[in-house]
Amino acid sequence: MAKGRALTEIQKEAIVRAHVRGEPVKLIAEANRVSQTTVNRTAAEAMRTGLYARLEGELLPHQIEQRIMSRGTLDIRYVFQKIKAAEQNLLLLDNFAKEHDKKLDSLTNHVSSIDSSLKSLTASQRAAEQGIILTENFVRSNDEKMSKTLEKTDNLENELKSFEARQKSFEQSFILAENFIKNSDQKITFLEKSADDLSESLQSLKASLKGAEQGMIIAENFVKANDEKMTKISGRISDVESMARSSEAAIKAAEQNITLLNNYARISEERLDKVSREVSEFSESARSLEASLKAAERNAALLEDYAKANDNITARMQNDIEEMKSSLSQLSSSVGNIETIEASYPRIAEEQQKLSRKLNEISGELPSMKAGMKSAEKTVLALENRARGVDESLEKLYNILKVMEQNMLVFENHVKSYDDILDRHGSMLQSVEENMSLMESSVKRLDDIREHLETIKAALNEIRRKQPVTVVQERSHEEEMPTG
Repeated sequence: MAKGRALTEIQKEAIVRAHVRGEPVKLIAEANRVSQTTVNRTAAEAMRTGLYARLEGELLPHQIEQRIMSRGTLDIRYVFQKIKAAEQNLLLLDNFAKEHDKKLDSLTNHVSSIDSSLKSLTASQRAAEQGIILTENFVRSNDEKMSKTLEKTDNLENELKSFEARQKSFEQSFILAENFIKNSDQKITFLEKSADDLSESLQSLKASLKGAEQGMIIAENFVKANDEKMTKISGRISDVESMARSSEAAIKAAEQNITLLNNYARISEERLDKVSREVSEFSESARSLEASLKAAERNAALLEDYAKANDNITARMQNDIEEMKSSLSQLSSSVGNIETIEASYPRIAEEQQKLSRKLNEISGELPSMKAGMKSAEKTVLALENRARGVDESLEKLYNILKVMEQNMLVFENHVKSYDDILDRHGSMLQSVEENMSLMESSVKRLDDIREHLETIKAALNEIRRKQPVTVVQERSHEEEMPTG
């Protein structure tokens, strides 16, 4: 509960009297020290309407400003309401000034009534010449009353002067209040514009900050992904390089192997040709030897049966000789005609023995020749397998070359995507720079708005300093202010 509501009428009137005299009232407790016998009840009654409302809870404009500036908040609607309350208080002060003028007129009438009373006293003195003692007593009492009246008149004159000075101060306070209202209107308009600009700049700044944060996050993610991709690409490049080196080495080795294989194939072809020729010769000689062996067997059979049947042997020998003409043409060039063979039959027997020995030798060499044929066949199979392996290795090299071509195409695509990413990164950096320039301009605008607010604060402090303090309101609990 406010302390102004607990004041007695005498204390309130003492405060009013101190206010009328121009004395600053800082504490309501000073009313207890004001004399109770010199209270101007008429002035107290005139000021009761405008002043007691403030004592009972209203706040003055400079107190409103002090509350607002001390809290650090500025609610425009609250300031408008309190400016309207200040206008109402100014109207009350105007009414108080009018009442003050009326009371001055009443005091003037009171002085005129005192003058008329003095005239009536003079008439009464003329009428009371018969009683000297009464007249002297009346004169003495009249002199005393006159001295008191003069003192009251002096007091009234002083009060009139103080009223005039107070009226001038009220006029000055009205002028200051009007200027304050005008300045407040201008500053409120400026504050509204500044608040709109500030809200717009804050929104743009928030949007810019969000865009910058998103751009920075995208740039960081892009840089991370780019690093990872570059790491992967560098790994792939190193793999491709190692594959290229290994492929080059494999190609060189393959070329060397192909050269060796060509040489080996050429040598093998020569050997195969030689072996094929030898085989063909051996097959021909084998066929001739088989025929010779068959003929020798038949001749041996004929020679064994020759003793038994000369005629048959002779006929058979003729047939054998005719057969041996073809078979022995490759083995002996010294074989003559049948008559020579018939004439030199013992020599033919010796030749048959020599043939049998040669056949035995050839039959002894046949296993080794067969083994040579088997080894030649194995060599041919090995060459065929080697040729197949060379073909497979060539196919593998061809597949590796295809994979390398595909990897090169993928690498070119990666390089193109990396160029696109770099272009996007450049555009993102440009947008980030634009957002940073917008942020700098917003910060500059905030600095300008802060300077304007400091200017307004200084102006409000100057107005509060120049405005006279009339009544200070004390409360047991601090009034809560809206935060806006």
